[in-house]
Amino acid sequence: MRQSDLFMDSSILYRSTQKYFDKKLQDYHLTYAQLPVLIMVYEKEGISLQEIALQGVYDKGTITKNVQKLESLGFIEVLPSKKDKRSKELYTTTQAKSMMVDIYNLRMGWWKHLNSNIPSELIDRFSDLFLSITENAKSLADQNDTLIQFYDHQKVNLKEYPDHISTVLYTGGCNFQCSNCPRKDLVFLKQNQVELPLSDIENYLEKRKGMIQAVCIKGGEPCMHPELGSFLVYVKSLGYKVLIETNGSYPENLQEWILEGYVDYVRLLIKNAPDAYEECIGIHPYDVSKINKTIQILKESNIEYSYVTTVYSKFHSQEKLVSISKWLSDNTLYEIKSGDVDIQQLEDWISKMKVYMPNVRIGGIS
Repeated sequence: MRQSDLFMDSSILYRSTQKYFDKKLQDYHLTYAQLPVLIMVYEKEGISLQEIALQGVYDKGTITKNVQKLESLGFIEVLPSKKDKRSKELYTTTQAKSMMVDIYNLRMGWWKHLNSNIPSELIDRFSDLFLSITENAKSLADQNDTLIQFYDHQKVNLKEYPDHISTVLYTGGCNFQCSNCPRKDLVFLKQNQVELPLSDIENYLEKRKGMIQAVCIKGGEPCMHPELGSFLVYVKSLGYKVLIETNGSYPENLQEWILEGYVDYVRLLIKNAPDAYEECIGIHPYDVSKINKTIQILKESNIEYSYVTTVYSKFHSQEKLVSISKWLSDNTLYEIKSGDVDIQQLEDWISKMKVYMPNVRIGGIS
């Protein structure tokens, strides 16, 4: 079965529909944006703004803008409610009623075009399926998302947390677009990518207490998810140590978790020297002020932390690495990993870095 991009297909359908109706509605000085609101009012005279918001999943600003436009064109009236003077009711005018037959004919013509040459049984099945998808979308949009989602789980790891047996969880999504990212599948999540059941992760952690010593959170970029905090509280309640690997661009979230005692170790991924950061992360321009803030937070904290840079010949040189070391100027561990650079070459560069970072060393192959 073809794995179509549902979001792109839906976007194309929406834009094509919008283009069709905007052209057809020119004589009425209407646009497709106002049409659903006008139809809702016509089909339920006296409808309230709150009901329109609920049915159409509109925010207050969008409704107000479209209602004001329709009112200025003379298509609807906004009147105080007879039941509650604080509420407003919407009614179509005689002018609007006289053109609604044309509006419905336009809508019918567009629908007939869309389903031409498609068997009726497929149209019926699609309509039912699309209704279910829409209801699911509405229910999710109304939810207050408070649960972190993970997309991969390495159950046992002996290297991620120094001198500890750990389990590694991976969040999805990242604000960087590094061309050499080893987990692009977690940066650009596919619409059919399924998160791991949180209950399964919790069951694993509860059963492995005493065997697993630490939980490592990687990504993607974990710190872009404020909801991770509540999960960290749960993990700490089980007695685990917590390591977070981050690109450093969300210092506020990280600082909060450190101050609350949710994090024991931070591994900060340093991409390049400040003047060359955007080359590595695929964002132009990029201000490293947030990275600077994260570095300062770590230096002033009481937790363990280290730095890691993966070196690629396309982006790095001895000059760049020495510049990074001077920028960091720290006594903590700094691991240099090879992306595609000869290890002997790295050793030569590292010897020049030790002036500023005495604990710099070769790390594992990235």
